[in-house]
Amino acid sequence: MVLNLRLGSPHAGPLLLLARRGRSGGAFGQNGVLAFMVSRCECFGGKLSGLWILWVTIPRPMALANCCYKGSGAQLVDGRQRFCKLSNMSVTTLSKAFFQLIDKSVGPFDRLFAFRPFPFEAGGALNFLTVGAGREQFVTYVSWDLFGHEKLKRGKLGRCELLAVCASEQWCLDVVTNIGRQMLEEVFDPGDTMDISAWGAPFGLEGIVFEAAFSTQIRNVLRREKCGLLRCIGITQAELEFARSQGAEALVERLKRAGVYPKTVLNRPTIDLSPA
Repeated sequence: MVLNLRLGSPHAGPLLLLARRGRSGGAFGQNGVLAFMVSRCECFGGKLSGLWILWVTIPRPMALANCCYKGSGAQLVDGRQRFCKLSNMSVTTLSKAFFQLIDKSVGPFDRLFAFRPFPFEAGGALNFLTVGAGREQFVTYVSWDLFGHEKLKRGKLGRCELLAVCASEQWCLDVVTNIGRQMLEEVFDPGDTMDISAWGAPFGLEGIVFEAAFSTQIRNVLRREKCGLLRCIGITQAELEFARSQGAEALVERLKRAGVYPKTVLNRPTIDLSPA
């Protein structure tokens, strides 16, 4: 199968990123043209760095299921010729299975999906799937850029994404994205806490307590792989100190009693932390 590649201007309008998670992130136009955005493209043995818009002219329609993400670049693969390595195919399949599971468990997710025009890998914010956007005051946000990221530091949940329930999309774009970047450097597990005073203070919250929101195991070729959602709950400085001295579970119980859990409520007072 021959692919005719031509590169457009890096300043062209933003298009959808080819889904690395097994979802339809590309879009077919007329005459079988598939358009998507990549941060690095490998073609004919060469590398093109920077943010580019890539048009791929395809002689006949090809299902997006035959397209996969390879390494740190994007690549189109004819499924019948099987150019893709089994390990890369398994990550795509694993990701698709995971998001189908959480769509049933946490969702169903809102349609249509809103993609960020500037990729996370290039310094942009995380992409989020949502539940309740436009209908509920507190919306559930689930990231989808971390699960298959090659630099993700895996903890007890294995491959994971972040989840937050918040009334502010901006808090997720700022704070949860920063947490995601930290997860490429160090491991975070349920029960851990994080001081976010450097970038969370404008929202009236200076800490995070992590909790397992969902966990499962999915077969990946010859083994089962752990996957999950790590819930982020924004907390005040006093609550952060309480969690570090008394334990995260003790704080979560207090948050439940106060009617705050599992939400992140911005600019709220500290809950009652007096001895029971």
